[in-house]
Amino acid sequence: MKHNKLICLLLSVLCLMACVPTPDEPIVIGKDQTEMLETASKPITGDDAALSLAERLGAPARYTYAYQKGTLTIDADAEIVVPDGELPIVRVFPKDFDQATVTRLWNVLVGDVPMYAAQTEMTKADYEREIEWLLPLLDAENPEEYGFSSREEIAQRLAALQQKYNEAPERGAGAPMDGTLLRGVETDDDGKVVASHTYIEAESPETGYRFAVSNSYDNAEVIQKTHYDALGNAVGSEVRRVEKSSQFTFIKANEPQADCFVWDAEVKDTNMIPERAKNALHSTPEEAIKAAQAFLADAGLSEEYAIQRLFLITEFEPEDEPLYAYRAVCTHKVGGCGTLMVGNHVEEDIDDMYAPLWPYEKLTVDVNDTGVYCVQFHSPLTVGETLTALTNLLPFAQVQAIAEKMLPILFEREAGTFGDIPERVTYRKHIDRVELGLWRIREKDRIDRGLLIPVWAFFGSATETDPVDDYIFTSYYPILLVNAIDGSIIDAGPGY
Repeated sequence: MKHNKLICLLLSVLCLMACVPTPDEPIVIGKDQTEMLETASKPITGDDAALSLAERLGAPARYTYAYQKGTLTIDADAEIVVPDGELPIVRVFPKDFDQATVTRLWNVLVGDVPMYAAQTEMTKADYEREIEWLLPLLDAENPEEYGFSSREEIAQRLAALQQKYNEAPERGAGAPMDGTLLRGVETDDDGKVVASHTYIEAESPETGYRFAVSNSYDNAEVIQKTHYDALGNAVGSEVRRVEKSSQFTFIKANEPQADCFVWDAEVKDTNMIPERAKNALHSTPEEAIKAAQAFLADAGLSEEYAIQRLFLITEFEPEDEPLYAYRAVCTHKVGGCGTLMVGNHVEEDIDDMYAPLWPYEKLTVDVNDTGVYCVQFHSPLTVGETLTALTNLLPFAQVQAIAEKMLPILFEREAGTFGDIPERVTYRKHIDRVELGLWRIREKDRIDRGLLIPVWAFFGSATETDPVDDYIFTSYYPILLVNAIDGSIIDAGPGY
């Protein structure tokens, strides 16, 4: 059952990222950036100049909406969030984690815990499992059923695995690690070095601490490398595309909440903790926020990042009573405002494995009753020049009209059958927050620079329900992104 649910989870993500019909109206198509900047730079004069941003845009306190067709329901009962100050447009660039940042993270999260290089090569225990699986196949009547042409081929494979076993290391701690970045290389099929990057993969077998940094590779072209089995047979290939996706992850894997990754609900105070979570989580949201803020300060990140929202997270498929923890979602501070939360779905373009990739910046801090136990920090940004300090934006009424026209179009495939998924599967998009903030767009086919621009994000939960298989999957993310300057729809996949 768990396997089937994971397949459904993957299908759901693919459904979210699938291509959608594009109407003739230009509101769907990303406008020319030069034209957008000209519109954004138009001066705000007269009485409008004295109004607050929310007043100038005519933004109400709440937004409601309802739509239903076939198996699709879209509804909104949402608070509207507008920053107190003005929103700029700024240039941004991807950056790697430098040694100074890594050292601060190491000191705060690891401290004096002995850490060792994580074992990435196969050990004797790994080869033992393969040998144990193959041994019974020597007596198989039809080796073809298991992917072998004959019993002789199975015997050859076993002999090769035995040789690998003799040479493999025992399972145990690797070399001691102190937080210093290492340099790794990527080779092609001829063994030639074609790319390099800096990284750390460290762990503590005793405490379960895991600390990993992987900065972007420096390849300027797609690299495709063939993989071989123990007998030297080609068994597949790997593509390393051009990307800017530096990643940092720390987790205390021995903590019970280490498997909590499903976003459950937003919480702002103790009164919002649901009954289902009270037995598993005793710390308050206020205590979780303080712990996350202390981490940001100690790691030297509080000048650039702030906690925007706090969520409960839980297990995907608990065996007994589900466990819960808090997830503090942090966003980049720019002037008196900040970037918008990305959400918990896969937002990068997964259709083209060769396309240049620049994922969105994410920083989350997970907290349980003992404190911070997991930090994920992906694709950090460097903020450059300010292109407009005071940006001319569309009235909210015009944004609302665009949203209500586009929402049924974007998800119309879910109003009927989708591929092999039966009509009993229903889909609901529930919007609970409409927020104006900064969202990163990139120039088409470029991953070395982009812009933070004002965008209206319609946040909500996308829920897929199958009553026959007793399956419900919910993902929380910006269901719709509307450019606040020209009204174009931003596709979160390619990032523009």
